[in-house]
Amino acid sequence: MRKCLRFTCLLILAGISIPLKLGAQVSGEAGYSILYTDNPFRSNGGGQEIVNLVQPSITYKPFQSEFYTGYSFGYSSFKNSSDRSYYYHSGELSYAFRLGVDTTEDENISLGASYMKASNNSGGGVYSYDAYSVNASGKFFLQDNLLLTAGYALSGKSYPALYDLSYTVNSGFMRMSLFFETKTSLFLEAQLGNKSYSVEDPVEITINRPGNHGMEGGSIVLVRNSYISTNITQLRVMPKISQTVLEGVGMNLHYMWRKNLDKNSAISLSEFIYSDDEDLWDDPYSFESNEAGSELTIKLPWAMTFKASLEQSYRNYTENLAEAGTVSQRKDRRTEIWFGLNKEFTDLPLINALEAGLEFMRVMNHSNESALSYNNNMAMFRVSVGF
Repeated sequence: MRKCLRFTCLLILAGISIPLKLGAQVSGEAGYSILYTDNPFRSNGGGQEIVNLVQPSITYKPFQSEFYTGYSFGYSSFKNSSDRSYYYHSGELSYAFRLGVDTTEDENISLGASYMKASNNSGGGVYSYDAYSVNASGKFFLQDNLLLTAGYALSGKSYPALYDLSYTVNSGFMRMSLFFETKTSLFLEAQLGNKSYSVEDPVEITINRPGNHGMEGGSIVLVRNSYISTNITQLRVMPKISQTVLEGVGMNLHYMWRKNLDKNSAISLSEFIYSDDEDLWDDPYSFESNEAGSELTIKLPWAMTFKASLEQSYRNYTENLAEAGTVSQRKDRRTEIWFGLNKEFTDLPLINALEAGLEFMRVMNHSNESALSYNNNMAMFRVSVGF
Protein backbone atom coordinates (compact mmCIF):
# COMPACT_ATOMS: atom_id res chain seq x y z
CA MET A 1 0.00 0.00 0.00
CA ARG A 2 2.84 2.43 0.71
CA LYS A 3 4.03 2.21 -2.90
CA CYS A 4 0.51 2.74 -4.15
CA LEU A 5 0.36 5.88 -2.06
CA ARG A 6 3.71 6.86 -3.52
CA PHE A 7 2.27 6.46 -7.01
CA THR A 8 -0.76 8.58 -6.33
CA CYS A 9 1.07 11.20 -4.28
CA LEU A 10 3.65 11.64 -7.03
CA LEU A 11 0.83 12.64 -9.33
CA ILE A 12 -0.03 15.37 -6.88
CA LEU A 13 3.56 16.40 -6.19
CA ALA A 14 4.72 15.95 -9.80
CA GLY A 15 7.91 14.21 -8.90
CA ILE A 16 10.62 14.73 -6.33
CA SER A 17 11.20 18.31 -5.31
CA ILE A 18 14.30 19.97 -6.72
CA PRO A 19 14.86 23.38 -5.15
CA LEU A 20 16.58 26.15 -7.02
CA LYS A 21 17.93 29.03 -5.10
CA LEU A 22 17.27 32.56 -6.22
CA GLY A 23 18.91 35.03 -3.89
CA ALA A 24 19.01 32.33 -1.19
CA GLN A 25 15.38 33.15 -0.41
CA VAL A 26 13.22 31.89 -3.26
CA SER A 27 13.15 28.40 -4.75
CA GLY A 28 11.01 27.00 -7.53
CA GLU A 29 10.39 23.96 -9.67
CA ALA A 30 8.38 22.78 -12.64
CA GLY A 31 7.27 19.17 -12.87
CA TYR A 32 5.60 16.90 -15.39
CA SER A 33 4.44 13.29 -15.08
CA ILE A 34 2.54 10.84 -17.26
CA LEU A 35 0.86 7.71 -15.94
CA TYR A 36 -0.51 4.73 -17.86
CA THR A 37 -2.82 2.22 -16.20
CA ASP A 38 -4.57 -0.81 -17.66
CA ASN A 39 -7.30 -0.85 -15.01
CA PRO A 40 -8.29 2.69 -13.98
CA PHE A 41 -11.27 1.60 -11.85
CA ARG A 42 -9.47 -1.36 -10.27
CA SER A 43 -12.26 -3.72 -11.20
CA ASN A 44 -12.36 -7.10 -12.92
CA GLY A 45 -13.55 -5.31 -16.05
CA GLY A 46 -10.21 -3.74 -16.96
CA GLY A 47 -9.85 -0.70 -19.22
CA GLN A 48 -7.11 1.81 -19.97
CA GLU A 49 -6.31 5.39 -19.04
CA ILE A 50 -3.48 7.89 -19.53
CA VAL A 51 -3.11 10.79 -17.11
CA ASN A 52 -0.86 13.82 -17.63
CA LEU A 53 -0.02 16.23 -14.83
CA VAL A 54 1.82 19.55 -15.02
CA GLN A 55 2.74 21.45 -11.86
CA PRO A 56 4.82 24.57 -11.23
CA SER A 57 5.56 25.64 -7.66
CA ILE A 58 7.46 28.30 -5.75
CA THR A 59 8.78 28.45 -2.18
CA TYR A 60 9.87 31.51 -0.22
CA LYS A 61 12.15 31.50 2.82
CA PRO A 62 12.94 34.75 4.64
CA PHE A 63 16.65 35.32 5.10
CA GLN A 64 18.23 33.45 8.04
CA SER A 65 14.98 31.88 9.26
CA GLU A 66 13.39 28.46 9.33
CA PHE A 67 10.03 29.74 8.09
CA TYR A 68 8.86 28.56 4.67
CA THR A 69 5.83 29.42 2.60
CA GLY A 70 4.97 27.82 -0.72
CA TYR A 71 2.43 27.83 -3.51
CA SER A 72 1.78 25.31 -6.28
CA PHE A 73 -0.65 24.93 -9.15
CA GLY A 74 -1.44 21.70 -10.95
CA TYR A 75 -3.52 20.52 -13.87
CA SER A 76 -4.33 16.83 -14.37
CA SER A 77 -5.63 15.71 -17.78
CA PHE A 78 -7.38 12.38 -18.45
CA LYS A 79 -7.20 11.12 -22.01
CA ASN A 80 -10.16 8.72 -22.08
CA SER A 81 -12.30 10.41 -19.44
CA SER A 82 -11.90 14.10 -20.13
CA ASP A 83 -14.72 14.99 -17.74
CA ARG A 84 -12.43 13.86 -14.91
CA SER A 85 -9.69 16.39 -15.67
CA TYR A 86 -9.16 18.81 -12.81
CA TYR A 87 -6.86 21.55 -11.55
CA TYR A 88 -5.87 22.67 -8.08
CA HIS A 89 -4.23 25.45 -6.11
CA SER A 90 -2.24 24.63 -3.00
CA GLY A 91 -0.48 26.69 -0.34
CA GLU A 92 1.55 25.68 2.68
CA LEU A 93 3.42 27.14 5.64
CA SER A 94 6.09 25.52 7.79
CA TYR A 95 8.29 26.58 10.67
CA ALA A 96 11.05 24.77 12.56
CA PHE A 97 12.83 25.67 15.77
CA ARG A 98 14.98 24.16 18.48
CA LEU A 99 13.53 23.16 21.84
CA GLY A 100 15.59 21.99 24.81
CA VAL A 101 19.24 22.35 25.69
CA ASP A 102 20.24 18.69 25.51
CA THR A 103 19.31 18.18 21.90
CA THR A 104 20.85 18.24 18.47
CA GLU A 105 22.13 21.41 16.86
CA ASP A 106 19.39 21.27 14.23
CA GLU A 107 15.82 22.40 14.76
CA ASN A 108 13.91 19.55 16.38
CA ILE A 109 10.36 20.94 16.43
CA SER A 110 8.39 21.33 13.20
CA LEU A 111 5.02 23.01 12.63
CA GLY A 112 3.11 23.04 9.39
CA ALA A 113 -0.17 23.90 7.72
CA SER A 114 -1.50 23.46 4.19
CA TYR A 115 -4.62 24.14 2.15
CA MET A 116 -5.66 22.84 -1.27
CA LYS A 117 -8.62 23.68 -3.47
CA ALA A 118 -9.35 21.33 -6.36
CA SER A 119 -11.90 21.97 -9.11
CA ASN A 120 -13.27 19.63 -11.74
CA ASN A 121 -14.06 20.72 -15.31
CA SER A 122 -17.63 19.51 -14.87
CA GLY A 123 -18.00 21.50 -11.67
CA GLY A 124 -18.57 18.72 -9.14
CA GLY A 125 -17.89 15.18 -7.98
CA VAL A 126 -14.86 13.74 -6.23
CA TYR A 127 -12.47 16.11 -8.04
CA SER A 128 -13.96 19.26 -6.53
CA TYR A 129 -13.01 19.63 -2.88
CA ASP A 130 -11.24 21.69 -0.25
CA ALA A 131 -8.50 19.98 1.78
CA TYR A 132 -6.58 21.21 4.80
CA SER A 133 -4.03 19.96 7.32
CA VAL A 134 -2.14 21.23 10.35
CA ASN A 135 0.61 19.26 12.04
CA ALA A 136 3.27 19.39 14.72
CA SER A 137 6.14 17.00 15.40
CA GLY A 138 9.26 16.80 17.51
CA LYS A 139 12.36 14.62 17.76
CA PHE A 140 14.54 14.09 20.82
CA PHE A 141 17.63 11.95 21.35
CA LEU A 142 17.15 10.00 24.57
CA GLN A 143 20.64 8.54 24.09
CA ASP A 144 23.29 8.95 21.42
CA ASN A 145 21.76 6.12 19.42
CA LEU A 146 18.13 6.28 20.59
CA LEU A 147 15.77 8.78 18.97
CA LEU A 148 12.20 9.53 20.01
CA THR A 149 9.88 11.13 17.43
CA ALA A 150 6.26 12.09 18.12
CA GLY A 151 3.65 14.15 16.34
CA TYR A 152 0.03 15.12 15.84
CA ALA A 153 -1.94 16.02 12.72
CA LEU A 154 -5.42 17.34 12.00
CA SER A 155 -6.60 17.01 8.42
CA GLY A 156 -9.80 16.91 6.45
CA LYS A 157 -11.60 17.24 3.14
CA SER A 158 -14.85 18.89 2.21
CA TYR A 159 -16.77 17.92 -0.95
CA PRO A 160 -19.42 20.55 -1.75
CA ALA A 161 -21.33 18.24 -4.12
CA LEU A 162 -20.80 15.01 -2.13
CA TYR A 163 -21.33 15.86 1.49
CA ASP A 164 -21.24 12.24 2.67
CA LEU A 165 -17.61 11.94 1.54
CA SER A 166 -16.42 14.88 3.67
CA TYR A 167 -14.35 13.87 6.67
CA THR A 168 -11.97 14.97 9.42
CA VAL A 169 -9.02 12.96 10.75
CA ASN A 170 -7.22 13.41 14.06
CA SER A 171 -4.08 11.30 14.36
CA GLY A 172 -1.04 11.02 16.56
CA PHE A 173 2.08 8.90 16.38
CA MET A 174 5.17 7.95 18.40
CA ARG A 175 8.28 6.29 16.96
CA MET A 176 11.41 4.93 18.62
CA SER A 177 14.54 4.60 16.48
CA LEU A 178 17.61 2.66 17.58
CA PHE A 179 20.87 2.86 15.61
CA PHE A 180 23.86 0.50 15.76
CA GLU A 181 27.45 0.79 14.55
CA THR A 182 26.80 -2.22 12.31
CA LYS A 183 24.62 0.11 10.18
CA THR A 184 21.53 -1.65 11.44
CA SER A 185 18.52 0.42 12.47
CA LEU A 186 15.43 -0.69 14.39
CA PHE A 187 12.18 1.25 14.39
CA LEU A 188 8.93 0.81 16.30
CA GLU A 189 6.02 3.13 15.56
CA ALA A 190 2.48 3.33 16.90
CA GLN A 191 -0.28 5.47 15.40
CA LEU A 192 -3.74 6.22 16.73
CA GLY A 193 -6.22 7.92 14.43
CA ASN A 194 -9.87 8.87 14.45
CA LYS A 195 -11.81 9.59 11.26
CA SER A 196 -15.21 11.26 11.48
CA TYR A 197 -17.91 11.80 8.86
CA SER A 198 -21.24 13.58 8.61
CA VAL A 199 -23.69 11.23 6.95
CA GLU A 200 -27.05 12.21 5.47
CA ASP A 201 -29.92 10.75 7.48
CA PRO A 202 -33.38 11.26 5.90
CA VAL A 203 -36.12 11.55 8.52
CA GLU A 204 -39.82 11.10 7.74
CA ILE A 205 -42.23 13.40 9.59
CA THR A 206 -45.95 12.60 9.56
CA ILE A 207 -48.37 15.49 10.08
CA ASN A 208 -51.97 14.52 10.85
CA ARG A 209 -54.57 16.85 9.38
CA PRO A 210 -57.93 16.85 11.17
CA GLY A 211 -61.18 16.91 9.26
CA ASN A 212 -62.98 20.17 8.75
CA HIS A 213 -66.61 21.02 7.90
CA GLY A 214 -67.56 17.39 7.57
CA MET A 215 -64.60 16.49 5.37
CA GLU A 216 -62.43 13.50 6.21
CA GLY A 217 -59.03 14.25 7.67
CA GLY A 218 -55.72 12.86 6.46
CA SER A 219 -51.97 12.96 6.91
CA ILE A 220 -48.98 14.47 5.14
CA VAL A 221 -45.58 12.78 5.12
CA LEU A 222 -42.59 15.10 4.86
CA VAL A 223 -38.98 14.00 4.40
CA ARG A 224 -36.35 16.14 6.07
CA ASN A 225 -32.64 15.62 5.41
CA SER A 226 -30.53 15.76 8.53
CA TYR A 227 -26.94 14.74 9.19
CA ILE A 228 -25.50 12.50 11.87
CA SER A 229 -21.88 12.30 12.91
CA THR A 230 -20.16 8.93 12.72
CA ASN A 231 -16.55 7.99 13.32
CA ILE A 232 -14.07 5.15 13.60
CA THR A 233 -10.85 4.83 15.60
CA GLN A 234 -7.91 2.81 14.33
CA LEU A 235 -4.64 1.68 15.92
CA ARG A 236 -1.59 0.84 13.81
CA VAL A 237 1.65 -0.73 15.07
CA MET A 238 4.64 -0.85 12.71
CA PRO A 239 8.01 -2.47 13.51
CA LYS A 240 10.78 -2.09 10.92
CA ILE A 241 14.42 -3.11 10.52
CA SER A 242 16.84 -1.63 7.98
CA GLN A 243 20.36 -2.72 7.14
CA THR A 244 23.16 -1.43 4.94
CA VAL A 245 24.32 -4.61 3.22
CA LEU A 246 27.14 -3.20 1.09
CA GLU A 247 28.35 0.27 0.24
CA GLY A 248 25.43 1.88 -1.55
CA VAL A 249 23.10 -1.11 -0.99
CA GLY A 250 20.44 -1.13 1.69
CA MET A 251 17.29 -3.06 2.47
CA ASN A 252 14.51 -3.08 5.02
CA LEU A 253 11.82 -5.39 6.31
CA HIS A 254 8.62 -4.01 7.80
CA TYR A 255 5.31 -5.15 9.21
CA MET A 256 2.03 -3.37 10.03
CA TRP A 257 -0.79 -4.48 12.30
CA ARG A 258 -3.99 -2.49 11.82
CA LYS A 259 -6.94 -2.76 14.24
CA ASN A 260 -10.25 -0.89 14.34
CA LEU A 261 -11.14 -0.14 17.93
CA ASP A 262 -14.81 0.57 17.20
CA LYS A 263 -17.22 -0.22 14.39
CA ASN A 264 -19.34 2.94 14.40
CA SER A 265 -18.69 3.98 10.83
CA ALA A 266 -20.47 4.64 7.57
CA ILE A 267 -17.51 4.60 5.25
CA SER A 268 -18.46 4.37 1.60
CA LEU A 269 -16.27 3.24 -1.24
CA SER A 270 -16.06 5.06 -4.53
CA GLU A 271 -14.39 4.70 -7.88
CA PHE A 272 -10.61 4.82 -8.15
CA ILE A 273 -9.22 8.25 -8.96
CA TYR A 274 -5.72 9.49 -9.63
CA SER A 275 -4.82 11.63 -6.67
CA ASP A 276 -4.18 11.12 -2.99
CA ASP A 277 -7.82 10.04 -2.58
CA GLU A 278 -7.20 6.34 -2.05
CA ASP A 279 -9.48 6.69 0.97
CA LEU A 280 -12.45 7.13 -1.37
CA TRP A 281 -12.17 3.77 -3.11
CA ASP A 282 -10.28 1.78 -0.47
CA ASP A 283 -10.49 3.70 2.78
CA PRO A 284 -7.65 2.62 5.10
CA TYR A 285 -10.04 3.05 8.03
CA SER A 286 -12.47 0.55 6.51
CA PHE A 287 -10.41 -2.58 7.16
CA GLU A 288 -8.18 -4.36 9.64
CA SER A 289 -5.03 -5.96 8.31
CA ASN A 290 -1.72 -7.73 8.68
CA GLU A 291 0.78 -6.28 6.20
CA ALA A 292 4.42 -7.15 5.54
CA GLY A 293 6.96 -6.07 2.98
CA SER A 294 10.56 -5.43 2.05
CA GLU A 295 12.41 -2.80 0.05
CA LEU A 296 15.80 -2.83 -1.69
CA THR A 297 17.75 0.35 -2.52
CA ILE A 298 20.86 0.37 -4.73
CA LYS A 299 22.96 3.45 -5.47
CA LEU A 300 24.20 3.13 -9.05
CA PRO A 301 26.88 5.02 -10.98
CA TRP A 302 26.02 8.25 -12.81
CA ALA A 303 23.86 9.55 -9.94
CA MET A 304 21.22 6.86 -10.43
CA THR A 305 19.18 5.05 -7.77
CA PHE A 306 17.26 1.80 -8.20
CA LYS A 307 14.54 0.71 -5.78
CA ALA A 308 12.35 -2.37 -5.65
CA SER A 309 9.74 -3.47 -3.13
CA LEU A 310 7.30 -6.26 -2.42
CA GLU A 311 4.21 -5.79 -0.23
CA GLN A 312 1.70 -8.40 0.96
CA SER A 313 -1.42 -7.62 2.99
CA TYR A 314 -4.35 -9.60 4.35
CA ARG A 315 -7.38 -7.39 4.91
CA ASN A 316 -10.64 -7.93 6.77
CA TYR A 317 -13.08 -5.20 5.83
CA THR A 318 -15.13 -4.11 8.83
CA GLU A 319 -16.83 -1.23 7.01
CA ASN A 320 -17.64 -1.89 3.36
CA LEU A 321 -21.27 -0.82 3.26
CA ALA A 322 -21.21 0.40 -0.33
CA GLU A 323 -19.88 -2.93 -1.55
CA ALA A 324 -22.31 -5.24 0.23
CA GLY A 325 -22.50 -8.35 -1.93
CA THR A 326 -22.78 -12.08 -1.53
CA VAL A 327 -20.48 -12.44 1.51
CA SER A 328 -21.03 -11.39 5.10
CA GLN A 329 -17.53 -9.92 5.43
CA ARG A 330 -15.18 -8.96 2.66
CA LYS A 331 -11.67 -10.43 2.90
CA ASP A 332 -8.85 -9.53 0.49
CA ARG A 333 -5.32 -10.73 -0.15
CA ARG A 334 -3.36 -7.98 -1.85
CA THR A 335 0.13 -8.18 -3.41
CA GLU A 336 2.07 -5.18 -4.74
CA ILE A 337 5.32 -5.29 -6.73
CA TRP A 338 7.06 -1.99 -7.39
CA PHE A 339 10.23 -0.91 -9.25
CA GLY A 340 11.69 2.55 -9.59
CA LEU A 341 14.73 4.05 -11.32
CA ASN A 342 15.77 7.63 -10.62
CA LYS A 343 18.44 9.80 -12.30
CA GLU A 344 19.79 13.16 -11.17
CA PHE A 345 21.48 15.65 -13.49
CA THR A 346 23.65 18.41 -12.06
CA ASP A 347 26.01 21.11 -13.33
CA LEU A 348 23.73 21.85 -16.26
CA PRO A 349 23.74 25.18 -18.12
CA LEU A 350 20.86 27.61 -17.46
CA ILE A 351 19.19 25.33 -14.92
CA ASN A 352 20.20 24.34 -11.44
CA ALA A 353 19.14 20.71 -11.45
CA LEU A 354 17.07 18.15 -13.29
CA GLU A 355 15.68 14.84 -12.11
CA ALA A 356 13.89 12.10 -14.05
CA GLY A 357 12.37 8.81 -13.00
CA LEU A 358 10.60 5.71 -14.23
CA GLU A 359 8.28 3.58 -12.10
CA PHE A 360 6.29 0.42 -12.57
CA MET A 361 3.82 -1.19 -10.19
CA ARG A 362 1.66 -4.30 -10.38
CA VAL A 363 -1.24 -4.83 -7.97
CA MET A 364 -2.91 -8.23 -7.59
CA ASN A 365 -6.00 -8.22 -5.39
CA HIS A 366 -7.87 -11.44 -4.61
CA SER A 367 -11.17 -11.06 -2.74
CA ASN A 368 -13.77 -13.51 -1.47
CA GLU A 369 -16.23 -11.16 -3.19
CA SER A 370 -15.39 -12.07 -6.80
CA ALA A 371 -16.49 -8.70 -8.19
CA LEU A 372 -13.73 -7.02 -6.14
CA SER A 373 -10.85 -9.18 -7.42
CA TYR A 374 -8.64 -7.46 -9.98
CA ASN A 375 -5.15 -6.98 -11.40
CA ASN A 376 -3.67 -3.59 -12.22
CA ASN A 377 -0.45 -2.60 -14.01
CA MET A 378 0.78 0.99 -13.87
CA ALA A 379 3.79 2.71 -15.41
CA MET A 380 4.88 6.29 -14.92
CA PHE A 381 7.52 8.70 -16.21
CA ARG A 382 8.23 11.92 -14.33
CA VAL A 383 10.64 14.79 -14.67
CA SER A 384 11.21 17.95 -12.65
CA VAL A 385 13.51 20.86 -13.37
CA GLY A 386 14.72 23.96 -11.58
CA PHE A 387 15.60 27.31 -13.08
